Amino acid sequence: MDWSNSYAFFPVSFRTSLVVVVVVVVVVVVVVVVIVVVVVVVIVYLLLLLLLLLLLQSIQTRYLCYGCHPILLFVKKIGHDYKLMSSSLQRLGCPYGYYGNC
Repeated sequence: MDWSNSYAFFPVSFRTSLVVVVVVVVVVVVVVVVIVVVVVVVIVYLLLLLLLLLLLQSIQTRYLCYGCHPILLFVKKIGHDYKLMSSSLQRLGCPYGYYGNC
């Protein structure tokens, strides 16, 4: 007996429905995997973007507070009110009364 075509014992309608079920299951699994991968990639991208923004904000605040930012140098040269400059820097997260290192 030749067993190479074992589906030959089943009726044609059963074989067709089996193929349809297998194809539907494979398509559903592929769609679910693609959706999960896309969601994970988007979440990782957003987390990396948030980390980058926090890092840039930290660098900018450190540069403004503890470095000599060109704006601070210009404000100092024109003799602008240091209290106003201090309150602006304080809003950026600098320590109270700190005017930068100019």
